[in-house]
Order: sequence, then C-alpha cells, then structure tokens
Amino acid sequence: KALRKADFEAEVLGSNLPVVVENGEIGEPPADIEAQVETLAKEEYTGKVNFYIVNAAADRVLIDSLNIKGVPSFLFYKNGQLFDKLSGNHLKKDHIRDKTDEMLSS
Repeated sequence: KALRKADFEAEVLGSNLPVVVENGEIGEPPADIEAQVETLAKEEYTGKVNFYIVNAAADRVLIDSLNIKGVPSFLFYKNGQLFDKLSGNHLKKDHIRDKTDEMLSS
C-alpha cells in the first residue's frame, strides 16, 4: 500500500501491528525487490505486519523527514518506534523476511 507523509503518523507510528516501510523508486531498478516484498507480505504476514511503500520521487518531504539517503531502503517499526533499517541494492526477500521475523519475536 502506498504511504504519504500525511498518513505516516497514523499508519506507522500509531499502528497496532508492526510495520515495514519500503522506500524506493516505484517501477525502477531494483523493481524485483518490490514484487518479492509484495509477495512476502501477502503470503506470510497478512494480519501480522503492515507493509507500505513510499515513492521516493513522489514524496521527497517524507523521504527527507525519515533521513533516507539511498533506495531501496526498508524501515521496520514496532510499537511506534523505529526497530531497525536495511538498505542497498543487494537486498533480497530473505533479508526482509529475516528482519521482519526478528522484529516479531522481539
């Protein structure tokens, strides 16, 4: 689901569920990670974790407020707090799964 700055506080910081926020250029390389994460979210975390994507090109204000320096990057939130983050073109679905599972078990 797409996320905009106006919705960040309610959807991420105010969420009852843990949240993964992907920051990237939608449709740009490495676009394969977008599809992998979308599949992961639907198949493994429905009802357990909310997943959002921020289009870095369309919402620079939110990207800047989150201090994102590179895309793709993933921010993991639990109880309204930043739990951890991952970034880089090397990321694969397993990296996101491992960090999400770590967040859920903490």
